[in-house]
Amino acid sequence: MSELRTYQSEPAIASGDYWEQLGIPRHEADLIAEVRAGFAFITLKRLAAISGFSESDLAEMVGLSRYALEQGRRRGRWSVQQSDRLLRVVRVLAAASELFGGDQVAAKRWLTLSQLGLGGERPIAMLATEIEANAVLHLIGRIEHGVVS
Repeated sequence: MSELRTYQSEPAIASGDYWEQLGIPRHEADLIAEVRAGFAFITLKRLAAISGFSESDLAEMVGLSRYALEQGRRRGRWSVQQSDRLLRVVRVLAAASELFGGDQVAAKRWLTLSQLGLGGERPIAMLATEIEANAVLHLIGRIEHGVVS
């Protein structure tokens, strides 16, 4: 009988293609600098094009009000806090994309369905806080490694 093991995910930044398409650096030091400077406004549009989620759905996931969207559009950049929240969403969407071999339709479907490993919650409903996003990332890691919850 095989032994069940616990998967401990690493705080990795994720694979290249998704991040390159967004224009977001993969290396941690560059990423920190980019978040501190504020992501370019176009990052949200690019994420919508790549992920298949609408800009308004993504704005809701990130916690952006209509006013914040207009401010970001006017400034051409997101604030540090908004960029940090956007990064949280990007990390989860990129990990889901990797889980499904880059199949965005399958990734989006999985993200919108309730998951037993998340207590019946939908992954996209668990992006408001870092702890929730980490729970989603841990579940993705367990699925990738075939670890039973």
